[in-house]
Amino acid sequence: MFWEEPDLSPAAQQALRSALMETSLRSVEPEHALLALLEDEQSPLVKAARYLKPSFNPRTMRDNVLINVKSALSVPPPPAWSSQLLHRRFQEMITSARSAPEWADATPEYRNQLMCAAVIQSLKAGAKLVLTSAGVPPAELETRLRKPIVQTTLNLFDAAGAVNMAAFDRAAQKILRLIESEGQGRGLNRIVSSLVLLGFASADGGIMQTALRLQTPMVDPRKLRDNLSLHVQALGTGRFNNDLALRKEFMQPAVVMMLERSLSEAAAVDAQRIGEAELLKGFLLAGDAFVESFLRGEKVDISELSRYVTQRRTGEVRLGEPEPPKQLSIEEIDQHLRSSVIGQEQAIDIVMPMIKRLRFGYTRKGRPAGVLLFVGLSGTGKTQLAKEIARSVYGDEEQLIFLEMGQFGSEYSKTSFVGAPPGLVGYGEGILTNGLRDKPESVVLFDEVEKAHKSVFDVVLRFLDEGQISDAGGAVRDGRRCVLVLTSNLGIRELEQLIQEQTHAGRMSHDARASIRSQVRNTLMKVDFFRPEFLNRVDEIVLFNRFTRDAFHRIMTRLLKNEKARFHDDKELAVAWDENLIEFLVNTCEQRSDEGARACGRLVSDFFVTPLIDFFLNPLNVNTRGARVRWDGEQIVVESMPS
Repeated sequence: MFWEEPDLSPAAQQALRSALMETSLRSVEPEHALLALLEDEQSPLVKAARYLKPSFNPRTMRDNVLINVKSALSVPPPPAWSSQLLHRRFQEMITSARSAPEWADATPEYRNQLMCAAVIQSLKAGAKLVLTSAGVPPAELETRLRKPIVQTTLNLFDAAGAVNMAAFDRAAQKILRLIESEGQGRGLNRIVSSLVLLGFASADGGIMQTALRLQTPMVDPRKLRDNLSLHVQALGTGRFNNDLALRKEFMQPAVVMMLERSLSEAAAVDAQRIGEAELLKGFLLAGDAFVESFLRGEKVDISELSRYVTQRRTGEVRLGEPEPPKQLSIEEIDQHLRSSVIGQEQAIDIVMPMIKRLRFGYTRKGRPAGVLLFVGLSGTGKTQLAKEIARSVYGDEEQLIFLEMGQFGSEYSKTSFVGAPPGLVGYGEGILTNGLRDKPESVVLFDEVEKAHKSVFDVVLRFLDEGQISDAGGAVRDGRRCVLVLTSNLGIRELEQLIQEQTHAGRMSHDARASIRSQVRNTLMKVDFFRPEFLNRVDEIVLFNRFTRDAFHRIMTRLLKNEKARFHDDKELAVAWDENLIEFLVNTCEQRSDEGARACGRLVSDFFVTPLIDFFLNPLNVNTRGARVRWDGEQIVVESMPS
């Protein structure tokens, strides 16, 4: 600590004596304390100044203060330290600080802050003007220093040295995952500052990209990212490095400092977790030479970038940050899937063993966690089951990489998977490779694969087999912790009889499921699309049922309940329905069964939501707060009811 009671510490005495010799004054004044504090990068004063202005340079500030206070006289240096060297103003400053009400109960660290605040308060007008000119007004600096230190319970690293992801919110976790993924894919052995900067620059919709577009419109975020990518690529081996992880042992000291500073920034705004703004602010405050040089070369104004980050942070309500999703037990996952994906009991029976292996951590080496082919009519829940697997296994539906295969209908569109070669439009924009970079643990959904050009699968065959794919820039993207789901409705006519048998079979034995899988595979082999080498890489072929009357009834009931809740929450209106309405809607669904669950949504909109809106918009019902919908055998009838 710089200050100690009852006298100044030896370090403080030496620093003040050195400052006194530089100014050629006869006694130590508060300005000498300012000079001494500016010598220490870790002093509370420098930290507070950098909070107000991240680009604050204490060395430049010290030179300017020295010019302002230096005497033209030639005074011999003091032979040794003595309390007689302290000017009256300096003594009054110390007395004032120690007589403050908060001093008695303050921690040593907070007392150090209070003494720094007293230094700022006691400065002469000239020194204060120097601070103001540097963008750190003395009044704001003093207020910052007098703010009590916030004690945080967050731990950056666990006992083994791994980054504690629970200390970061979702946006910050995304940045950290990007950093790890980029480093592994390019074969780096260490997490260096340029890799961290690439993580911020690669985050689509992130704070850094947004700041560059708003604050420096002349800077192209994509060009900056591509230049960084080439730099980082040169540091690696070009081979995937599975050993690189978010661990302290693999981090450059500047990166560790970044994390430590981000923790301080989060504590300064009483944040429960470290957010993306705190992470970027900590990174900019770390003062890494490469980062400053690179951004300057790209015409990025670091001070403007830092100012935007500060504004973003102070403008956000941090205490409302949602808690991480709860991890479901195997029993809860099974129950959730069966309640969310109605009428597909056999499909859930097939995927549950894979989910159990994933939760147990027993994945296959050198292959994706699972490769599933969902075959069935449109609207029977294939895509929905993929989303629910993402939610159940990886904690969030957002952990889904959705690839609509219809956009890969031409032979040349296959480059969209991995991006265009360097120098061409689309470089660094691979849909699949960027998705894996951002979400290395996710469900990768190839939706309606039959709509893609056959040559597209030449690109993904290795991915299905090994779980890795290289982008056009050379980085290897890892999908070995992903579940790959492909959906199709090819061969449905040929499989109709088998679908009917399975739909009415109820729960099936393992042998029965294996027999159906074999029959489906044989049928797909006859379709002029699926090649044997593709089907051989599929772990499970899942045939989806047609919806039974009971399934339609359950789906319709759920949709009506959802609409009822929406009327109540959004419009404070009470709505209800008679059972005969559900029977009418279910009967109509059965007549349009080829549309699957999508028919249910359209019918609810046409025969429930629209009549209710017409009813409430009628001037005669302006004061009515409740209504019931029924089917009278010929038409929909809406009647008022007590709210």
